[in-house]
Amino acid sequence: MPKLIIEVTEEEKAFLEEVAKIKGEDLGDLLKDQLFESFEDIYDLHAAELGSEEYRKNPEMAIPFEEYMKKMNIDPEKE
Repeated sequence: MPKLIIEVTEEEKAFLEEVAKIKGEDLGDLLKDQLFESFEDIYDLHAAELGSEEYRKNPEMAIPFEEYMKKMNIDPEKE
């Protein structure tokens, strides 16, 4: 499995270790989880911005939520 290496100061390392200790998690796992959570937020925001831009260019393409759910064969009562 590929590895990524980051450089931190001694103070930063001590802080990260303290947070991991507080959370009761392995430092590497905590860093990985937090990194992916943050990056997923960035990715989701970017996707929303692209969708919003697309909607502004062509608002006629939008369909009501209920129609989308029906089109995707999703029963909102079961979700």
